[in-house]
Amino acid sequence: MPTAQDISKDPMPLLEARNPRVSFGDVKALDDMSFEVQPGEAVGLLGQNGSGKTTLINVLTGMLMPQSGSVVFGGENMRLSELLSTASERVAA
Repeated sequence: MPTAQDISKDPMPLLEARNPRVSFGDVKALDDMSFEVQPGEAVGLLGQNGSGKTTLINVLTGMLMPQSGSVVFGGENMRLSELLSTASERVAA
């Protein structure tokens, strides 16, 4: 797993959402949306009610798995919740 120093030296994005798609029945909560967050960037999330903000956060934190697409953190395609628990262990050490 990459360390914070490894990530800060690498020009790759810290976080990537690669077209995660989530539907609830006939309702498309996330569809055709991708973005990258570079190390050191501060990013906001804005949108109208029902636009998928909470669904996106749930996908990014691993609380909800997308039906397709992926979330990549530090170059690794994995659930962000796993990385956050590992990071908190490193901070406590």
